[in-house]
Amino acid sequence: MTAEGTRRGRPAIDPRELTPILEAVLRLAARRSSQLITIREIAAEAGVSVGRLQHHFGSRDDLITQAFEHHLLLVVERFNALREASGPVVERMERVLREVAIARSWERSTIWVDIIARAVVSEKYREIANVINEHWRNLFVELVQEGVDSGEFRVRSSVEDAASHLIAVSDGLSMLVVSGGESAVESGAEFRRRLVFTAANAVLDVDFPGAQRRERLGQL
Repeated sequence: MTAEGTRRGRPAIDPRELTPILEAVLRLAARRSSQLITIREIAAEAGVSVGRLQHHFGSRDDLITQAFEHHLLLVVERFNALREASGPVVERMERVLREVAIARSWERSTIWVDIIARAVVSEKYREIANVINEHWRNLFVELVQEGVDSGEFRVRSSVEDAASHLIAVSDGLSMLVVSGGESAVESGAEFRRRLVFTAANAVLDVDFPGAQRRERLGQL
């Protein structure tokens, strides 16, 4: 994946200009399917001309693809930072699971479901989905393995199976968020938190120390 915002033979767009454009795409995609967004809507949202977008990105779909890649790589970086933070594995896993269940749920879920829908008929989007799935799988496998090695987690089958179970729950939460609509994201946060921790407690045979606390994470 790339974040260059340019095609061969075109000057690279200034990163200070690129990020606001990609974020404009993401705001629009969070409101409705990316397949319905026009290049004129993107230009208006980003405050740039249609010609400028076409010059640097070529097609509308190339721009949307790059915006999705940009978003998902930021998500991966965020979760990797949580995984690599200091502290016991059980605390780091808890932070990851809270992020999965609560933080930025609408934006992350709508974009992920949008990508999966496109992947049904698009090889390009299938490749994007596979790259993200690989990052996601590595995150959970490494955390679960650390917990098993430290004696904090006990899995009944294999580390890979435990990680796959947690990923399936995470994907299910994305579907739950999207099907419930944006207006229900905040009110459903506690329910999603219970779901993910109930599953994790069963899969990892551990009681997360802060899992019973009711709290609201910013930017639901």
